[in-house]
This record gives sequence, structure tokens and C-alpha cells, in this order.
Amino acid sequence: MTEKERAKSSEENYKRMKKQLDERLNADSRLKVIAEKINLKTADFKDTAEYSEIVSKYISEVIQDNIGEITVPLGKQFVCNSLLKDHYERINGVLGTVQASVDEKLNIHIAPQKAPFPLERVMQVAHSLEDPTVPPETIVRRAGAPVENVAKSFHDDYIKKNAKFRNDAGLKCYLVRTTDGNCCDWCTQIAGRYDYATAPDDIFRRHDNCGCTTIYENGRQRQDVWTKKSWEVPEIQDKENKPTVFDSDQAKELEKKNLQYKGLTGDDGSGIIKALTIDDFELRSYGKGIDGNVLETLWMEIRLCEKDGNFTYSDILFDSLGGNDKGTFALQTEMLPNGLLRLNVNTEVFAGQSLMEINQRFSNTESILANNIHEALIHEKGHAKSMKGKLPFEVDDMHKKLRNIHISGINECAYSDGAECIAEVEILLDRKDFIPKEAINLYKEYVK
Repeated sequence: MTEKERAKSSEENYKRMKKQLDERLNADSRLKVIAEKINLKTADFKDTAEYSEIVSKYISEVIQDNIGEITVPLGKQFVCNSLLKDHYERINGVLGTVQASVDEKLNIHIAPQKAPFPLERVMQVAHSLEDPTVPPETIVRRAGAPVENVAKSFHDDYIKKNAKFRNDAGLKCYLVRTTDGNCCDWCTQIAGRYDYATAPDDIFRRHDNCGCTTIYENGRQRQDVWTKKSWEVPEIQDKENKPTVFDSDQAKELEKKNLQYKGLTGDDGSGIIKALTIDDFELRSYGKGIDGNVLETLWMEIRLCEKDGNFTYSDILFDSLGGNDKGTFALQTEMLPNGLLRLNVNTEVFAGQSLMEINQRFSNTESILANNIHEALIHEKGHAKSMKGKLPFEVDDMHKKLRNIHISGINECAYSDGAECIAEVEILLDRKDFIPKEAINLYKEYVK
């Protein structure tokens, strides 16, 4: 048999087995339920773990059912490797879709991270099917639990990579390992919920026929990715989205705990401007009726903007901002007389509103680009970057010049004055969208 004939035979075996696998997947009622939940954006990582377990089982069964019929040299290795690579792409796609849906509800904008393909692990189990020193029944056994466990590990790899990525980004995560109720003593002992930083090294370890699942959860603790300092924050709000309410004594205690807050400077005397913590947000918004999920989303998005734009808001104000002839301000970046930046949040827009309602309000406003809180803060990032490194009088002079600049081609907001144009360009850059030449030139002139 020539090399070309061997390749053709292996490809035919793969296509035949893939068809069998697809038929089993399409007929499984459990997978149909999970697919419907994914379409409705109600699925979570428990659903993806179940999806992975079901598909992995079918992959091993199909290989076991057909392995004895494959006689072409390295044909068994080829089909095993190919079916596992298909599943790797499939499960990473499913996990990415589900994570995006979960994040969308929380208005979190952290791109899903595709786990690397474990080539060595896959080749090891695939090559073991070509072993001529063992009887056929051993090859069939190797095509069972070992193949199934490698397929399941793709889910574990994704969870591990994204939990680490998010933990490093400042969103503290927990790893949760659960059993199927029929596990060994070792699995029973390691099952539990762990802080990512202190989780056992082998929390993702599997053995043959292991029915455990490991997922991650966004936890209650938040970590400052810049200082690596962690602190406890109020629990995420319940389904009614009620804001956290402090009595006067609790508010005073929180203020006292908050690094002996010294007003607007954010400076402890060392000359280093402190970034705002979630506790600062709770304190400054006390009694303003801001939903807890909205507050937490604002804080996380602001920290991401600060990191990307290399600037810091030293203070935040929750108050009625009013507006001008151009409309109502939802958010406003202001340089204070001491040269520090403050973000002003309009309670007329944010108070008493859920995250979804606020995002919908942005989306329905045609004169601006921002479709949600994320993009509204990207807009403010543009303002902050244009002010960065300037003195207050220099910012005033800059704004006087920009008031007389009107650039068309983006929207009404960008046309109103140059400062707003710069901020809208920031959103277009974030989207990687088209930017008129005159607008990007203005941006480059004022944002160093």
C-alpha cells in the first residue's frame, strides 16, 4: 500500500467514524437541552461540564466500536488524533460562547482565552492504540477510559486557563471540584471550593473513569492587580438588585477602614496617587440608590480603563450632574484644581436602575456611540487620556481650542466639539472600527 493509499484509507475511516459520532450527538436529548440553554444564554459552566462528559463518552465509544476494523498503518492514531482535535475546537467554542453570555449579564468585558491544544497528551494516547505488543482487547480498553479522559481534559484546560487569566486581571476566582457520587477516596477528599491562589496543585487531575468536574466561579473577594492587595467586598446583589444600605454607624466604620480617607487628593503623603477601591465606591455612593451590580461593574470597568490608559481617577462623585444644550451627562471626567482626575456619575441616570436598564438607555441614545457602560467608560477614558500629564490651566486652554472644532463623519456627539470627538474616537479604536482621517489626526494631536 502506497503512502497516498494509506492516507486515503485513514481519511475514509475518520469520515465514517465522525459521521457515527455526529449521529449520536444529534440524537442525544441531553445535548439538545444544553444546546437550547446555550441559545437562550442561560447555560453555565455546569452545563458545559455535562456537555464535555457526554461528548467525551461518545468519542471513546465510537473509537472502541471501530478500532478493530482499522488495519492501515498508523490509521488508529490518525482517527483518534483527528476526533480529539475536532472535540478540542468544539468544546473551546462552546465554553467561549457560554462565558460570553455569562459575562454579558454582568457587563464584564474579558475576552475568553482559548486553551492551548495539548498535542503531547493527545499523541500519547493516540499512539498507544498502535502498540503491536499487546492483544486487541488491550487496544480496545485504551480507546475507552484513557481517550475519554483526554477529551474531558480539554474542558479542564479551558477552565484552568481562564480562571488564572481572570484572577490575574483582578477578578478573584474560586475553583470548584465536584464528584459524581461514585468516586474514589482521593476524589472525595479533594472535592470542594477553593480560592484560586490556594487550590491544590492537582485539583484538575483525573484518573481512568473519573466522573469529577472542575469549574470556576467569580468569587466574593477582589484583588487589586496593580498592588496584588486583596480585600473583601460586599456580596453581589440578590435577584431583586437591591443596593447595599448602610446605617450611619456602618458608613462611619467603612470610612474609617478606608485607609483614613483624606478627601479628594487620594494621596497619603508619599506622592503616589491611590486607585479607588470598591469600598470607596460603596462609601461615596451611600444613600444614592445605586444598584450593587451597577456599582461593581463601574469599579471593574474603571480599573480596566485606568490600566489600559495609564491614568488614575483619584476620586468619584455620585450626584445630579444636569447637562447642557447638548443633553444630559451620564458620566463626566473632571480635572480638579489640584490636578487630579475625578469621575462624576450622574445619579439621575444611574440611581434606581438595573445594569440591563442602564445599558439599554445607552443603546437607545442615537447621538452617541456608547451602547453600554463599558463603552461609556471607554469614552471617558478618551477624555482622561487627553488630560493626562497636563496642568489644570493647560486643560482649560485645550478645551477652549477644542470647542471650536467640529468634525463630521462619526456622529452628533463627535461633531459638537473636538473634546467629544476625541472621546468617541477612543470607542472606535476599542471596536477596531473605521475612523475618519480628520478625527484620528485630532486624536493623535491631543492624546500623547
